[in-house]
Parts: sequence; C-alpha cells; structure tokens
Amino acid sequence: MNHSVHKGVTLAEILLVVTLLITLMSVTLISVTAQIGRAQDAQAKAALAQLKRVFEEYYSDHNCYPPIEWFDGHEDCKGNMMKPYLESIPCDNHTKRPYQLQTDRTGCKWYGLYTKLVNPTGNSYCVDTIPFNYFIGSNNAVPQVTCPLNYYCQSVGNCLKFDSVSWDCVPAYPDNKCTGSNGCVITGSCSLRQ
Repeated sequence: MNHSVHKGVTLAEILLVVTLLITLMSVTLISVTAQIGRAQDAQAKAALAQLKRVFEEYYSDHNCYPPIEWFDGHEDCKGNMMKPYLESIPCDNHTKRPYQLQTDRTGCKWYGLYTKLVNPTGNSYCVDTIPFNYFIGSNNAVPQVTCPLNYYCQSVGNCLKFDSVSWDCVPAYPDNKCTGSNGCVITGSCSLRQ
C-alpha cells in the first residue's frame, strides 16, 4: 500500500490569514487616521496661539489689530504682511486660506480667529454663517455661538438657501448640505414672516 501525503494549505486557512490581515490593516488605518487628525488639530491650535501672541504685540505698537484684509484670501497665505512680528501668515489646512479672522468694525477693539478642528472640543461658533468649532481671540472678544439657519430641504436631496429675514423655514440648517438631516432626507416647509 502506497499512501502519498499531500502537504498544502487549505482554502479555509488562506481565508483565515487574509481575514486576519484585513482586520490588522483596518485597525492600523483607523489608528493612523486618528493620529493624523490629532496632529492637524495640534498644529492649528499652535498656529492660532502664535497668531494671538503676534496680534497682541501688533496692538501694543499700533493701537489696532492687524487689518482683516491681510487674512481674507488665498493670496494672503504665507504672505509676509506681518513682518517683523511673524515671518509669514499661517494657513488653515482645511481651507488653504489664512485662519478666519473676525474683528469689530474698526479692527481696533477686538478680534477672533477661528478654525474647524478634526476632533472638535464640543464648542461651536459662527462667522458669516460659516460654522467653526475652535476659537481664540482678544480677551474682550465675544464669538457668535450659533449660525443663522439659512438652509432647508425643499425636497429629498435638495438643500436650498433661504432669506431668514423674510422666511421662516422648518427644519432649518446652518450649511448647504442641510447637516443634521442626513443629507436632506427630511423635507421642510417655509412660510413668509409677517
């Protein structure tokens, strides 16, 4: 009797190894993504803390904060308008523009700088209907906490802007994705304000 022994790997063993590898890669990817988010948040907080220090130095010398025009466009990123206080204006990683700056009408009484962190701290702020979740500013700055609700779902998947002064729409949302309704699944209704 001649018994031959076949040595090999079964399909079940291959599937088990592949499943384990996919699981390990998924866990690693999630961990790396979380680390990248934390690093981006730390970088944004450090840049805003540096801007706050520089703004206060600028105020000491000029009795006003830096002009908002230095922070309002893509061309201002990495600009040298703040020299000698700052080598170049840092840019928000998400918008590729300078961090959002808000000031009083004169630019001399208060200022606030805003960004959106990857891992929000629980706070929410608003500048010109744009939502943010991180703020740093002069000690007398009072950030706007809630955004005007200027969007509603006209029909499923169709998020539209409305004039919140003239119209009252329910439900209403602060952004053009109607965030909070899972992509405009809940249809809203509007009525003219009296």
